[in-house]
Amino acid sequence: MKSERLDRIREHPARYLIPWSMTIARPILGELARREAGKGNWSLSKKLYIAAAGTDFEGIPARFFHATSKAGGVADPTADGFLRAEAAATFAPQMPVTTSVITGAEIVNLALNAKIQKGRDKPFVPREAKVGSAVQAGGAITFFRGIENNSVGQRAVGKAVMLVGTGLRVYAYGKEYSRMKRDSKNFTKK
Repeated sequence: MKSERLDRIREHPARYLIPWSMTIARPILGELARREAGKGNWSLSKKLYIAAAGTDFEGIPARFFHATSKAGGVADPTADGFLRAEAAATFAPQMPVTTSVITGAEIVNLALNAKIQKGRDKPFVPREAKVGSAVQAGGAITFFRGIENNSVGQRAVGKAVMLVGTGLRVYAYGKEYSRMKRDSKNFTKK
């Protein structure tokens, strides 16, 4: 009985609503967070960014409800890109050099990710990239706390942690792209 209901849900077109709602909410929450930071409301901005980061777990309901798609594989990194751009706009006045470095690295990541996703039936995100995103988020939260507490030390730690997370993401996408290139060369030699 329970299995039959779940099977019906997994076959219904509405099964896409939850993951797609989460994907669409990400840049909207990011924009609201950017605006609140611009007003000096760093506490609310931090909470909105945490909520936006939470929407990046849309893959869990998408897989559970069998609602993955190529369109979702494109929309997810696009929503991530918007959120990262909004975060960069939020942090740029507070840490211009660090924001520039992170933004440049994320542009490289987007380009590599586009090549990695090409031709795949299901979206793929390297494990280290997921870890890097979590590390970046932890650094951002620490940086927010530094702003709220007027703590230079917390801000410095937040910047460093964000850079480490960014490095992990560059490493992950670079490693996966290199693996794909190596495998395609091996494939064509046979």
